[in-house]
Amino acid sequence: MNVSDLLENVLNKINEEIVSLLESPDNEEIIGNDIEDELSIENYVDKSQEYLVAIRKLVTNGVTVKPFLEKSLIVLTKLPTINSEIVVEEDYRIIGVTSEVLKKIYLNNEQINNCFLDRSKVLIIQKTHNNLEEFCSQIYGESETSLLYLLKGCLDNFIYIPEEGIHRLILLPNCTDSDIQMFKDNKNELLSYLKLNMLSAGMTFHKHHVLDSSINAQSFTYDNTKVYSQYNEILYILSEYNHSNDLLNKYFLLYTIIENFMYRKPIATMLRTANEFSIRDFKSFYSKINNGELDKLGSLFYEILDIDYNGNSLVDKVVNDLNTFKDTDTNSELINFLLKIGVSNNNLSYDLLLNNGNNYKNFKGNGRKDIGYFPKIVYQLRNTILHNTATEFHLTHYELSKNEIIVNFLKDFMIPILEKIILHLIIENHEIISYKENSLILYKLD
Repeated sequence: MNVSDLLENVLNKINEEIVSLLESPDNEEIIGNDIEDELSIENYVDKSQEYLVAIRKLVTNGVTVKPFLEKSLIVLTKLPTINSEIVVEEDYRIIGVTSEVLKKIYLNNEQINNCFLDRSKVLIIQKTHNNLEEFCSQIYGESETSLLYLLKGCLDNFIYIPEEGIHRLILLPNCTDSDIQMFKDNKNELLSYLKLNMLSAGMTFHKHHVLDSSINAQSFTYDNTKVYSQYNEILYILSEYNHSNDLLNKYFLLYTIIENFMYRKPIATMLRTANEFSIRDFKSFYSKINNGELDKLGSLFYEILDIDYNGNSLVDKVVNDLNTFKDTDTNSELINFLLKIGVSNNNLSYDLLLNNGNNYKNFKGNGRKDIGYFPKIVYQLRNTILHNTATEFHLTHYELSKNEIIVNFLKDFMIPILEKIILHLIIENHEIISYKENSLILYKLD
């Protein structure tokens, strides 16, 4: 159908409906002189707004008006004269759904009110007319032909009356009766179809969990005895961290720095304890870095958690912050999550995590094979974000949407505490990660 035919058909529908409404003397009295001329190709640009005002008077006075009468007029108020050679081939069918059906779809991280998927020409609009004028202006600004598809959807479904409880109207192009019936019977299939259309339009449909924060360390005085240039690579990672607002990516960037520390630690130890480097030193170094990643992480945190932090051991700060978080987790949901990701194969509880026996041995580990709960949590969180197999739990934004406790755990505890640990080690130029020299001495010349 070309533009001229489309406009003519829509205008005829509107005029017929107005005539029908004005058959009632009460309606005619409400409208008064607001409607004098029929809409036509020549006058619709100017007259559509007058019609819209009259229709809204009827609605305000309790008169039932077909939803697509008002929607058609709203579209016409935003639709200037368009090239008549344009053809709209789509035939639209409609499905009305409750807001509950679409509540877990976030189009580009926003819940859906009105949208147009330009590749597939699928339209989703509110049952009410809220924001429809703004939506029309938006899609017309993106493509002057986009409004024609909305107008065609209005024409094809002009007599549609939504059932009670319907909040969104989905206009699907070129679907058969059996397609529509299948979508009505199986809302999951409808959602999958919409998701595929969103993806093909370059959009996202998951709730994107963000953390709009950057590192906020206290100011510190430069100390010329501390060589910060050795951390240049890490500083770039922290710059990326400050730029990112993706919750999972921010955690992963912090883990990347912790991983860097795992390899710096044995190098820093060699530089600190040996004047000349023998084969024996290198053999010892390789044995340390060849351990499994979790072993290296356990050894690193065993030392880190014992260092001084504002007059106390760092473990005291970490445990205190976890205790604060525990108070918000009244049903111990975090414990179930930690068991799910493999932090422990046995029983686990806050009491076990926070037990202060033997200077928090359960939490810190012993620096050898008994790896503490904290390094296990750090490591297993990293694995659940990176690993994506059918047999392992994979932490995605979809899983975050279903598990608010994980979002809170990352935002309120894990990310802030790793920030503090990393910044403290760098600013203090702590010997655990600090290179005493910038080269290895293999032998002396004299």
